[in-house]
Amino acid sequence: MKVRLGMSVFLAALLVLLAAMAIKDYKNGTIGTSSVTSVVIALAVCLQFLTWGTDRKAQQDEMGKIIAAKSAKISYHI
Repeated sequence: MKVRLGMSVFLAALLVLLAAMAIKDYKNGTIGTSSVTSVVIALAVCLQFLTWGTDRKAQQDEMGKIIAAKSAKISYHI
């Protein structure tokens, strides 16, 4: 329960940070590489949490390896 609460707070803070960056970029009229990089990293962290949660053991079992292999194959073709 504590981990989910902590991750929820982290994701909310991340959302506020990304919104502030988007507003700053909108006012400046340009998008910097740091903004794009930050969005990609934030998206990767969110997807990682949504896929696996906090269960590290699930990543190591057979189903977790199959999910990771399929994910890698899909991302390669994209």
